[in-house]
Amino acid sequence: MENNKINCRGRSRPAPTSQIGRWAENIAAHFLSIKGFKILSRNFNTRFGEIDIVAQDDSDNSIVFVEVRYRVEGSLLLPEETITDKKKRCIK
Repeated sequence: MENNKINCRGRSRPAPTSQIGRWAENIAAHFLSIKGFKILSRNFNTRFGEIDIVAQDDSDNSIVFVEVRYRVEGSLLLPEETITDKKKRCIK
């Protein structure tokens, strides 16, 4: 995916966050499929919030909830450090 677009002055600008998020979620879903997971749902919404991917592990039939995090090179935080306490409570 091209992360930058050229604006009318010939300068590049970042792609919208939602576009980058969809791209990252597609890569994560593809990776899980290759590893033998069955994708059950994407962008699953409940009254508590949204989870990016719900998958089933074919080896033991467990259900896996995946929150996709895209980080740029040089980011100061690990992806797991960016998940808020509120999101963690929603997943439980």
